[in-house]
Amino acid sequence: MSKLKNKCTFTEFNNYVDAYIATWDSINDTVILLGAWLDDSNNTNTGERLEIALEKRLLEAKRELLESKRQAFKLNKSAINPPSKKDVKKARKLADEIDGIIRNSETMDAALSVAEQSLKLFNEIQEV
Repeated sequence: MSKLKNKCTFTEFNNYVDAYIATWDSINDTVILLGAWLDDSNNTNTGERLEIALEKRLLEAKRELLESKRQAFKLNKSAINPPSKKDVKKARKLADEIDGIIRNSETMDAALSVAEQSLKLFNEIQEV
């Protein structure tokens, strides 16, 4: 059942904020990872650089949309499907997975995949 902020319980509101923060962290950390890769002078493949630059810009736009959704919710202009504790745990797990990918120097494809999973989960909580 969709709810505006002024209709959410304290727990529903807190779960929303926790899910938002975990999702934002996932996206932001991936943007930082892509930026670091682009800044690395050893990555000279033009096609690959263009692809990563595009992915970075797309994620930056999605991060801005995520923030716009939060602002709309904050102003009672957008309803949410209140996330459960299970949803929050899943969002945190995805954020932790991104951190692990970065720590272990795994591929950017892995990071992008997890970032998209984070966005998908959040979009189930709040659509535009």
